[in-house]
Parts: sequence; C-alpha cells; structure tokens
Amino acid sequence: MTDRDGKGPGLPVTVLGGDHADVPLEASSGAFVAQFCVDYKTSLVLSLRHFSKTDQRHFVADFCEKLYRLKGHAANRDPLHIIIDEADHD
Repeated sequence: MTDRDGKGPGLPVTVLGGDHADVPLEASSGAFVAQFCVDYKTSLVLSLRHFSKTDQRHFVADFCEKLYRLKGHAANRDPLHIIIDEADHD
C-alpha cells in the first residue's frame, strides 16, 4: 500500500480478496484468516465483493467467532486494524 500521494511506502496493511488483493480470499477461510491475523499481528483489509451474500455471511461469522476467541487470551491482546469492505451492503 502506498501513501496518499502514491510516492511513499504508506502503511503496512495486507489486502485480502477483491481486485487489488495482495492475496486471494476464499469464502471458507474465515477462521484461518483470523488465526493468521492474530499469529502475525497484522492489519488487514478484507474485500468480500466477489463473494455471494451467503458466502459473505459465512466468512464473516467464522472470522469473527475465531477472532473473538483468540483475542480473549491475554497473550493475544495486541490491537489490530481490520477493515471488512462491503460489510455495509445488503
């Protein structure tokens, strides 16, 4: 990701899924992505645009449940920035 003017390095945020993905995203990978996010303490943008509504709900439910359980442990309390794109569309 680059900074606002496109010349600097920007913030270290990984984009999963969508047209500008650093890594593709599978609908069945919600729990895996949550585990990765906690293990590597990485901030993410999750683009769900290419998923059906059913797959979006499945991914987000699995992701959030796993993330909630993992972040409940004292060792995993570091803050994360997670943006779920298309979360406002129904």
